[in-house]
Amino acid sequence: MNASEVSRRFRDIQFSVRYQNLTPKPLVLGHTQGSTLVVDDLGNQYKPGWYGVEEVRGMGVARANQSDASFVLQPGASREATYIVRFDAGSRQVGSVYNVDYAVEELELLPANQVRSVRQYAVGFHDVKIARWRGWRSLIDIRIGKQ
Repeated sequence: MNASEVSRRFRDIQFSVRYQNLTPKPLVLGHTQGSTLVVDDLGNQYKPGWYGVEEVRGMGVARANQSDASFVLQPGASREATYIVRFDAGSRQVGSVYNVDYAVEELELLPANQVRSVRQYAVGFHDVKIARWRGWRSLIDIRIGKQ
């Protein structure tokens, strides 16, 4: 996870998550559009949906009317996705500890190139700190199928 100041006004938070399939069958995942919310220890909310800022890279987006089913994990395989949210700080102070919440959907491929959402998973990481030196990044691991 890292933070960057886009301008004197905007601050971006970017974090990467590695997903691993621990089930015996292929797993198709999609990020639930608009579900990412990051809140810092001062109560500031970092959200997706800013013009020119992709909410997620490396994973398709699950939408109500159309989902991108390109994020396929074979049994034992793992892949990474990167999420980006932004906060309009203005002159406000920003925090240093973050709570991250978002949703991922398990998708099913149907005939005629149709995609259906099978279930939605709420994902959360709390009290995440960002290192102060530049270039450091922590990778959050999610192992799907492991209880």
